[in-house]
Amino acid sequence: MLKLKFTKNFDEGTTILDEVSYTPTFSHHYYDNGKMGFRVVPVQKTMEKIMAGEDPYLGSKDLPVLEEVLSTTTSRLGEPYFNIDS
Repeated sequence: MLKLKFTKNFDEGTTILDEVSYTPTFSHHYYDNGKMGFRVVPVQKTMEKIMAGEDPYLGSKDLPVLEEVLSTTTSRLGEPYFNIDS
């Protein structure tokens, strides 16, 4: 999930990109009572829930996949950007 924050100055006719950040996500399909479900979960929060035993569908065996998603996403997108001049 990508977050872009802009500031528009209508008097000057300028637009400034103030922030670029993101939340790495994981598309997860699962079965519940014989029915397939689908959810998109934030990777880091889901990893925390797994470690706390709070995720109803994912467990410790799923952590390597989530760690790989997190690593791949951050290596491709880099660090978030914040405009400190605004």
